[in-house]
Amino acid sequence: MSLRDLIPTIIIAAPDASPETKAVADYLTTGSGDSVIFAAAVDALPSGGVLYPCGTFDFTEQNNFALTEDER
Repeated sequence: MSLRDLIPTIIIAAPDASPETKAVADYLTTGSGDSVIFAAAVDALPSGGVLYPCGTFDFTEQNNFALTEDER
């Protein structure tokens, strides 16, 4: 099963994500100022959600969104 099979609208990959995750990601973060990239991804959503697989993200900037964990 690929990440696309999980039906997220947008996939964001951390800089330490696997090559497989990066290959299917719509957005790649840098590990510095990642909230800007997350905000751009959220702004691009017509509906649906954002999938952010395991990795390390940097949220030092102020933002107006909340992250929740999928407990599947």
